[in-house]
Amino acid sequence: MSWLKRNTVGADRVNELKELYKSLGFEVKIEPVTVAPDETACQGCYAGPGEYFVIYTRKIPPSPLDKGGINNQSGG
Repeated sequence: MSWLKRNTVGADRVNELKELYKSLGFEVKIEPVTVAPDETACQGCYAGPGEYFVIYTRKIPPSPLDKGGINNQSGG
């Protein structure tokens, strides 16, 4: 499964959104926003390193054990 870009957020919201996506059953990857030196238009918004992050998610594939295995909750 491929990663899907979800948000670009400030450092103050990263953990909150990471936990939200995890609780919804997603695997979460977080990367710092990087701006090339020649992208002056973006440098004003994404001022310094470590201030903004991109959040990527992908669905966690079901475990083979969940298909009728020991984790089967159907009771039958």
